Amino acid sequence: MDNILDEKGEISFNINDYNITFENGICTIKRKYNSLTSVKDIEFKNSDIIQCYIKNGDKLVSDKTKYSSILADIYNEVDLEYLMKKYSKLKSYNFDAEERIKNFSWNEIHKFAWRSKESNNTIKDIIDIVKDNDFRMLLHITLENGKELKYNV
Repeated sequence: MDNILDEKGEISFNINDYNITFENGICTIKRKYNSLTSVKDIEFKNSDIIQCYIKNGDKLVSDKTKYSSILADIYNEVDLEYLMKKYSKLKSYNFDAEERIKNFSWNEIHKFAWRSKESNNTIKDIIDIVKDNDFRMLLHITLENGKELKYNV
């Protein structure tokens, strides 16, 4: 323990980055943003993507730095049947459209319309699809509060 104490015998760190619990006289400190499972607890609004690489095998799927552009690239890479199974019950997707719909994005490859989402839902969709399809992903994000996150799947 002495090796993490400063010269005053203190430990200082930003507690906003950690979950701290006390049980039976033991203090446990866990990093808040340590895995993909913590994505649901993070506010991505006003965040910036610093670096993104998503690959399907050796093929580069996306290296964009906007959430909606990354998701659009991923939609182009996966099968239409997968997308329909995953999203057909949601009103924000229209798989029966034959042309562009006002206020919807259009997927030219699979010919469907979809309504863009805010960053929190978009990042969750990106991660779900990457995991479901065994893509590889390196994603480096800076949150509005300055915290940097790196995901490597």
